[in-house]
Amino acid sequence: MCVCVYRGALKKKKKRKLLRDIRILFRNALKEYPNPNEAQNFRYRLIMLVIDWMKTTWEDFNEKEIVLEELRGLKKDITKLCSEGVSKALIQKIDTTRE
Repeated sequence: MCVCVYRGALKKKKKRKLLRDIRILFRNALKEYPNPNEAQNFRYRLIMLVIDWMKTTWEDFNEKEIVLEELRGLKKDITKLCSEGVSKALIQKIDTTRE
């Protein structure tokens, strides 16, 4: 499965939909990858994709409440679906990128 990020500002609805699709892929990783280690690796790659997106086109996130809401939802999914250590590390990466 390939997930590509458009390099440039997206319309608000498309940004929200893209982030929502990433969240769905994150939640359903075990359906795609029954091996828990493979699912965790896939989830990690999705988070790194979001972090790269944030670094390259921050204007897609900056003060866009609808997009930031999806980002908060993704952080909740991380907390819910990953072990405590992994979730702390991933959320810290997202928060560091936001700053």
